[in-house]
Amino acid sequence: MTVPTGNRLHRFVLALAFAALAAPAAAQEAPVAGEPEAAQATPAAPESAAPETAAPGAGAEAEPAEVPDDTVYATVNGEPITHADLRIAAEDYASQLNQIPEDMRVSQLLNLVIDMQLVAAAAETAGLDENEAVQRRMAFDRARVLRNEYFRDKAPRVITDEKVQEQFDKELAEFEPGDEVHLRHILLENEDDAKAVIAELDGGGDFAEIAKEQSKDPGSGANGGDLGFIMKGQTVPEFETAAFALEVGEVTKEPVQSQFGWHVIKLEEKRKEAPPELANEEIRIRNELTREFVTNELEALREAATIEIVGADEAGETPAEGAPAEGEAPSEVPPAEEEAPAP
Repeated sequence: MTVPTGNRLHRFVLALAFAALAAPAAAQEAPVAGEPEAAQATPAAPESAAPETAAPGAGAEAEPAEVPDDTVYATVNGEPITHADLRIAAEDYASQLNQIPEDMRVSQLLNLVIDMQLVAAAAETAGLDENEAVQRRMAFDRARVLRNEYFRDKAPRVITDEKVQEQFDKELAEFEPGDEVHLRHILLENEDDAKAVIAELDGGGDFAEIAKEQSKDPGSGANGGDLGFIMKGQTVPEFETAAFALEVGEVTKEPVQSQFGWHVIKLEEKRKEAPPELANEEIRIRNELTREFVTNELEALREAATIEIVGADEAGETPAEGAPAEGEAPSEVPPAEEEAPAP
């Protein structure tokens, strides 16, 4: 098969090459700051990125099928490029692959691996593999791959379905349901308008109809001011305090001011929070168990090793400022901040 090199999508391969030239070596393939790659859930290439076809570069492709890893797609100077090689490339470049049509992904991966092997061979011919800095980089990359494979191999045997179920059962036993309130509200721009709405409600006005006509909240206004069920901590404090003080069927007697404006709130019903279900908690539990496993594993390996930090100053700081101290696991990635939803 002749691999196309002049088509539009071949620029995908060239773009990756230029990106490699532009990026500092130390920044390439850097893990998420503050967390080892293996501390995250075991990565897997998206199905859409996996090269699961039998005829790369042949235009429209057949239904995806399982392909043996030793399937050969091409040879470069006698060296085979197999399905396993393309699968590894697909994992590393999944985000770029998602930007090109599915029926062209295998051919582009093949172009990428061919070019990579050709340039690597040229680098060896030029003696670059003997360069001290290059050898150091290759040693680092080798250690990183082995580290990830170590965790990838061991984690599934430690973090089993039974372990996840055990953790879930423990959390369920400690679960204390909170209060949930079903609310409606009408958002007004000023206090006088809010007082006028309260007076209209006192005179027998229909809350839902008034909300549809007058509420400035684009999210709930069209639905009669319905906010659904809300727990404590999900709205701004002023709104929450007034809402949870109401009795079922009651409307706030005075307008409630918040950063969003002036609210008239009605409590429709109260209930207790439903207990969690494993299906909704499993991913979170697996991620937490994975982080715990990685931390414990690193601590055990450090305790069994002889580690001497060279160059520590009198204050005890090491040359690698911000690096974890001996015996301390790298810090976790902080969760993304969530804005308090507007009522």
